Amino acid sequence: MVGQFWKKTEEALVSQAVEGGELPAAPTALVSGYEHTCALAKGTVWCFGSNRYGQVNGTVSDTPSGLVQVDKIDGATQIGTSGYDTWATVDKGTWTWGNNSWGQADPSQSVVNVAPTLIPASN
Repeated sequence: MVGQFWKKTEEALVSQAVEGGELPAAPTALVSGYEHTCALAKGTVWCFGSNRYGQVNGTVSDTPSGLVQVDKIDGATQIGTSGYDTWATVDKGTWTWGNNSWGQADPSQSVVNVAPTLIPASN
């Protein structure tokens, strides 16, 4: 299995709590996508799990990621995922990263996996 718990394991289920890192504050939102989980804490976004499409932090890796802060994002008010991509809203627009196979993370880019990219809000 590719681990949502930031490590590969042969076990499909985890029967006890697993400590994975420390957030700067209690999360105000949690989302889980395909193989990854993200938290919103003090306006910053923190993710862990499989990063094979860059859905954790925009950098593709075959090795699951431990808890990491997503670069560039500050002042986020909402987070979400639609699978292998992730997004966070800020007052200037929406940050997106991860799988972009159908332009879902950033329609202006033709690359499959994108690093955190700000899509400005319409005026």
